Amino acid sequence: MKHIALILALTAPGITADANVIPKEIEQLVTDGQYDKALVALQPLQSASNAELRIEAALETALIYYKQGKYETALNHLNDLAQEKSLSLASRHELSKLIGMNARKLGNYQQAQEGYERALELAKILQDEDKIANSYGNLGVLADSRGELKQALALHLQAQKMLEGSENWQFRGANYYNLGDISKRLGDLPQAEHFLSLALDNDKRSGDLVNVSGTAIYLAEIQMAQNRYPEAKALLEEAIAILAPVNGHLSLSRAYNSLNRLYRAEGNLHLALDSAQKSLNHVLQTQSPVQQVYAYLHLIELHLALGNGDLAQQFLETTQPLVSKLDNLILTEKYHNFAAQVAIQRQDYANAVVLLQQQLAENKQLSAQQLEKQLQEHRRSMDSLTQQQKLLEVEQDRKYTITQLENSRLSQQRWALAFALALVFVCTFIYLYMHKRRHAALKAELYEASIRQKDQMLADISHELRTPLSVLKLHIEAMEYNLIDDKTLAYSKINDKINQLNHLISDVYQLSQAENNSLTMYNESHNIYELMIGYSYDMQRMVSQHKLRFFCDIMVARDVFIEVDKSKLDRIINNLTKNACLYTDSPGQVRLKVRLNPSMLFIQIDDSSPGVTDEQLEKLFERLYRVDTSRSRASGGSGLGLSICQSLVKSMQGKIAVMHGKHGGICVRILLPYQFPTEPEAATTRKNYIKKVEI
Repeated sequence: MKHIALILALTAPGITADANVIPKEIEQLVTDGQYDKALVALQPLQSASNAELRIEAALETALIYYKQGKYETALNHLNDLAQEKSLSLASRHELSKLIGMNARKLGNYQQAQEGYERALELAKILQDEDKIANSYGNLGVLADSRGELKQALALHLQAQKMLEGSENWQFRGANYYNLGDISKRLGDLPQAEHFLSLALDNDKRSGDLVNVSGTAIYLAEIQMAQNRYPEAKALLEEAIAILAPVNGHLSLSRAYNSLNRLYRAEGNLHLALDSAQKSLNHVLQTQSPVQQVYAYLHLIELHLALGNGDLAQQFLETTQPLVSKLDNLILTEKYHNFAAQVAIQRQDYANAVVLLQQQLAENKQLSAQQLEKQLQEHRRSMDSLTQQQKLLEVEQDRKYTITQLENSRLSQQRWALAFALALVFVCTFIYLYMHKRRHAALKAELYEASIRQKDQMLADISHELRTPLSVLKLHIEAMEYNLIDDKTLAYSKINDKINQLNHLISDVYQLSQAENNSLTMYNESHNIYELMIGYSYDMQRMVSQHKLRFFCDIMVARDVFIEVDKSKLDRIINNLTKNACLYTDSPGQVRLKVRLNPSMLFIQIDDSSPGVTDEQLEKLFERLYRVDTSRSRASGGSGLGLSICQSLVKSMQGKIAVMHGKHGGICVRILLPYQFPTEPEAATTRKNYIKKVEI
């Protein structure tokens, strides 16, 4: 009755004529998900005499259509609104953003890109940091949709940096959600769960029930991937309870589809079928053809598992026009795969053979597209490396020329002084002459050594690049002449070699930056105890994968902080852990030890046998040096890991040393500066130590 009274009041004469903002009651309807009632209440406001109110109501209407999954309807509404001449900068920003959001959902990435870029330009003109951050986040989502994962991650991190300290919970929730999504696809499920938990907390603060339910669904899917089914089921049921009254069809479809997968994992196909049917019922209420095709395919898969070939055939016939209209190779390949399975179950083997051949051809085409995309990316990386090398050579030539000019000037001064004092200081003249000869000889030797070192490094890098490139060329030629039967294995080997090239290029670039003092440090304050505990968890996972034992010995205060670039410290710890795992025989052990002294953080990583000789120990920090060449290449090592660690530690004003370990392996010690708490806080801090030992 309250909502009916509100609508009647809003439609009464004179109520909207002098208003310039949407009433809070309508905003509450939208927050509560009462979209139909909100649309009815907004309708009279769109014809108000006040232009600002009329535009705001139109934008709110388009946002409701988006939340309902009516993307085409929303776009048509926004295109009409774009003709309005009295749009303010803020309204144009919101209009451009909504156009980008709806176009992306419909798969029109070019239109989405244009909309998001216009929104970013307007946000910068408005000098609104929250809007700028949100625009970067939207561009990151679009890059993610295109498969450009690196660019997406960079944009989301840029948005996160701008949102620090912001109280716009909706934007912060969206940013954490996107970071969790990328972490999930990178395979780091604990990190994904961490980001999504933060997103859920911010969404709850914003009060947007649809966002709360959407984040809860994704968090449940992450828990399902970790086989935590009871927790996931509770979250999904909570999300469905939130969405049911508000008719959030797209989110409801996703929630029921997640329940379908949960029940299938538990072996309950009948409950899975019921959930899949509910998912289809809800997605049919939206304008998302891609999601509709996926819902049909889930039902077909379940009917196949239950032996219902005729029902699966009926759903196939319904799905076929949608698949043809979308022209999506991934969906087409999945459709032909299920169609072949249905034909086999119905004993229509001739048709099954045709469908399997189509599916195989599409699978090959998808694999070829993926391979071509990876090759293009690595070509760009190689071109970038070549260009950087040329710039480095030009810079070295410039410095050498300056040195020559300076030496020439100094030489002229010395000769002038010698001639002026020749009659008085003959001995001095002879000394200077001999000194000049020795200086020139030493300079020549140093120059020759520099040239030899440069040539050797270029030769080593060329050799390291030549081996995987030769293997890659052989595999591609073998595939070209159909000499390999198992194409999947061939693609896997090609991808491994490309990854090996990428790692080598990345290591060389990182080392070049460090040694040329062009490495930028992004120092932030981190709690040492939490930082080290996080590293211990990561190390334990890696060590366990290599069937080794892990010992953790952390004895630090809980309330001491360090200013450090975490991403670079991550690289150091990861490189040292990887070395320890690769060069330790099983059964063996890896040990992490952390201590504090009044000015330095002490980190030690050591392993068990086999060890190295004294001669090998002195060369471990040399570039491209590897104790066991064949073993390093087999594991993808480039011989640059310890050199990179040494350069990064020096960039952090720290120290690193390597020595023989007491367990027969290698021991690496790192010292990093930090600020110890002043008195009287230090007295409390020193009592608050924790010692943690894990195996």
